[in-house]
Amino acid sequence: MFIAAFKQYFEKKLIAEMRGYSDENGCSPFWDAIGHHFFNMDFSTADYLSGIGQKVFIAELMPRFPVYVDLLPKDAQEVIGKMHPHTLPAYHVLESEGLRYQGYVDIFDAGPTIEANIDELRAVKESQLLNVKITNEATVGKTQYLVANDNYHDYRAMLLKLDLVDNTLNLTHEQAEKLGVQEGHAVRVLSLNPMEVS
Repeated sequence: MFIAAFKQYFEKKLIAEMRGYSDENGCSPFWDAIGHHFFNMDFSTADYLSGIGQKVFIAELMPRFPVYVDLLPKDAQEVIGKMHPHTLPAYHVLESEGLRYQGYVDIFDAGPTIEANIDELRAVKESQLLNVKITNEATVGKTQYLVANDNYHDYRAMLLKLDLVDNTLNLTHEQAEKLGVQEGHAVRVLSLNPMEVS
């Protein structure tokens, strides 16, 4: 929803790297076949450094020439494009938002990268702006919506169960205060579940 509100600050394409396969001991067959030849560290250490944002060193030191898949060990070939099981829930959320696998993988662990043009994202296509009306009683509906202000420097969002009827969203004083909005301000709303819209 933040991207929907501030598209001008984002590149046209959004890319998400999904964590690649590693076994229960934290070993990655792909890293063992490629990465360890260029770095003096095991996969767990490289994974940790990558997780804290230190991934640039990998891109700088990895080979810039093509990797011939047929020359890799079979276990490394089998994990190309395969996700770590713990990554599947995040993948399904991103897929439901419009990101798709286009055949690219991460050189680090061979996990799939998924992508979409931001105009194709569900939050960009389906979110709508509604005007705030302050009421004394909370309106409760059947469908859960993400509701967000469009304030770049004080962005806030909350989940509310609503039934959308017109271009107005009734909020209590407390809800409006938590969102940082007042009567007449616009808020962006999007159903949490794309299959369930009131």
